Parts: sequence; structure tokens; C-alpha cells
Amino acid sequence: MDVYAKNTVEFVTVAVEYCLYLEHIREKNAEDLCTVMQKMLPLLYLKASLVEKPVAIELADAPVYVTEIEYEQMRLAVSELLGGQDDYLNGDEACSLSEDLTDIYQDLKDMAMNYKSGDRELTEAALGNCLDNFEDYWGRKLLLALRHLHELRYSDKADQDELSGQDYEGRD
Repeated sequence: MDVYAKNTVEFVTVAVEYCLYLEHIREKNAEDLCTVMQKMLPLLYLKASLVEKPVAIELADAPVYVTEIEYEQMRLAVSELLGGQDDYLNGDEACSLSEDLTDIYQDLKDMAMNYKSGDRELTEAALGNCLDNFEDYWGRKLLLALRHLHELRYSDKADQDELSGQDYEGRD
């Protein structure tokens, strides 16, 4: 596998942008978060689906960069920003947009930091793990989050102003 192939580099680039955005979440407002994620999540999904998956390499001892404390701080920051719009239902299952976005962040950040190391074996393994997790876990979370974002933006909800303090009518 060429870890510097066009599709791989584009995926890593979008992953890094996603991570940077969430790392500055305290500087954002809920409307901005929803608008940016509504555009970034489909791009991230597309870019992940185009990457050539490396041959299976186990990476049991791969460095983990997102600690439990950092994860929880980010999840709480996103949850506080979204307020009452954070929680949603997927059938009978209670879900949280903040948890979805932070779960995606955790995998992408760990992959991006390992990719940045320049160690080819580590990079291939980190990409493989991230893409496995995309197929099995965070790809579904991404789609659920996108569906919830769509509902927030386009449904006729009387409480839409709870998200941004304004109506969404007339916005692009």
C-alpha cells in the first residue's frame, strides 16, 4: 500500500481538519457546529471509503493519543454547546451527537498522529485500524450523526431556536 497515495492523503487531510475543528469547539456556536459538520461528515465518509485498505496488520501497541480525560472534555464541550439538541433516538436506542462526533474524533486523531510519525509500518497499521473501525463502528455513527444534523437543520421544529437562538429559515 502507498500511504502517500492521493486518496489516502486526502482522507488524512480531511481527518486532520475534522480534528482541528473539534479541538477548537469552545470557540464555536451550535449553529456553526451543525453547519460545518453537515458538510464535513459526508466528505469524511467519502474520503474514508476511497482509501485502499492496507493488508491486515495488527497494531496492539499503537500509541493512543486521545486520553479518556481528553475524550470526556471534548464530549462535554460539544454536549454543552448543543444543549437540548444533543440527544436523539435511533429507533429505541438513545444516542448523543456529542458522543458520535467525539468517537469519530478519537479514531481519526489517533490515526492522524500515527500517520504523522512517518513510520511506514505504523502508518499502515494505523490506517488499517482506522478503516476497520470505519467499517465496523464510526462509519455508522457518522451516518447517524448526519441524519440527526439533517433533522436539526431541516425539520419543522418549534424549538429550533434552542439550538442557535434563531430560526433556521432562509439559511443556506
